[in-house]
Amino acid sequence: MSHHGRPPGVGLTAYRILQEALSNAMRHAPGSQVEIRVSRDDGDAGIVGLGVVNGPPGGGQVPRPPLPGGGHGLLGMRERAAALGGELTARPTAEGGFAVTATLPVPSWPTRCGSWRRATRCCPRR
Repeated sequence: MSHHGRPPGVGLTAYRILQEALSNAMRHAPGSQVEIRVSRDDGDAGIVGLGVVNGPPGGGQVPRPPLPGGGHGLLGMRERAAALGGELTARPTAEGGFAVTATLPVPSWPTRCGSWRRATRCCPRR
C-alpha cells in the first residue's frame, strides 16, 4: 500500500492490520469466503476504515491448531491501531465466521506549499 498522499504510518499500519487479519482467516477458517473493505472519510476527522470478514471454515476443511506461543495477532493489531489513536474490534459473526474492523485517523501534515491540510488534499497552485 503506497503512502502517497498520507503520512506513511497510516498506510503501513493499515497494510499490517489487513495482512494479519487475512492470515488469521486463512489459519482459522481455511476455505472460507473472505470480504475485505477499505474506506476513507475525508471529513474533518479524516478516517481510514478497514474490515476483514470471513465465513466459517469451508469445504470440510479443519482449522490448523494454534502454534505454541502464538495467539498475539489480535493484540498486535489492536496495539497498531491504538498507536495512531485508532480502534480495532474483533468478534465472531452470527454465521460462524469472524470480523475484524479498524478505524485509523489520518492526521494533517504540512504540504509542499507549507500550509497544514488534510493528508488527502492537494495545495492550490500558485
